[in-house]
Amino acid sequence: MNSTRMIKLLFITAVLAFGLLSAQQPAPEGKPAPAKNAPEAKLAPKPTPPAEGKQFDLELPNKGGAITMRWCPPGTFNMGSIKDESGSTEEEPLHKVTISRGFWLAETETTQNQWQAIRGLTQEQQLKRTNRFGELTSVGPDVPIYHVSYHEALDFCKRLTDIERKAGRLPNGYVFTLPTEAQWEYACRAGTTTSLNSGKDLTDKLRCPNADEVAWFRGNSYISNDTQPPGPHPVAKKKANAWGLFDMHGNIGEWCLDKAVFDYEENALVTIGENSTDPVHKKGTEAIIRGGSWASPATMCRSASRRCQPLQTRGSNLGFRIALIKH
Repeated sequence: MNSTRMIKLLFITAVLAFGLLSAQQPAPEGKPAPAKNAPEAKLAPKPTPPAEGKQFDLELPNKGGAITMRWCPPGTFNMGSIKDESGSTEEEPLHKVTISRGFWLAETETTQNQWQAIRGLTQEQQLKRTNRFGELTSVGPDVPIYHVSYHEALDFCKRLTDIERKAGRLPNGYVFTLPTEAQWEYACRAGTTTSLNSGKDLTDKLRCPNADEVAWFRGNSYISNDTQPPGPHPVAKKKANAWGLFDMHGNIGEWCLDKAVFDYEENALVTIGENSTDPVHKKGTEAIIRGGSWASPATMCRSASRRCQPLQTRGSNLGFRIALIKH
């Protein structure tokens, strides 16, 4: 064997030996050797926002069932009432309002079953925690939760937002909250301009067949009997409006996001009746309540009727429904 071939053979042998030795060397401490054919880490998919223009069902944990969220498109409407509308007050000045961005509103008021699923409290427990158990009227999974303060209603919305976001179902920028007063009336009317969202007006404060079609109010609820004591009724038993929303008139008064100021000397709600876009009033010691309740005359259940209460107020005629908005 000549010297050239010998040198080549020795070189190949040395290379092979070095490669085998390197393969047997442990990885440096703190730096594990990369696994062969290791799969690449997959990023969690981004939450998909609800499709605008469509309703969707929000599934709750803890056997809370589902909340159907109805789409309310953007638009402009006349907020308030005309002066000759039955029950109209100076607190309801007629003015043009634009809702620039669509939103979703719960098909019904928040029920006792839904409240328990998110807050972990039955209706009885909700009353006991404030020493007001004597105000228990109606109980049932589909009965609206009542005796809820403004801040408790907002806390429910925050908890729901956190649950949906942690589960990867709610994109950033979307939040559950209370509807603004303008959003509430816009959704209640669903294109109507009459006292009721059925397209009809009132004929009487109590004996009013037109109100009876769409509302639980004093005229059909304020009678005690063995089967149905005075109090809120199960949701979605009356006629829905054109956007599929139930009980916007009567049954339970609904907190709105807007703060308010009540002039007790004038016994009137201070109001701003200006044409505006997406109005919301953030200052005040009280908050707006809309819709009237089972204890209200028909005139207080109109689309334009409005009142306010201190933020800590609770009662057997006061609850809420949720909205989903995009900031």
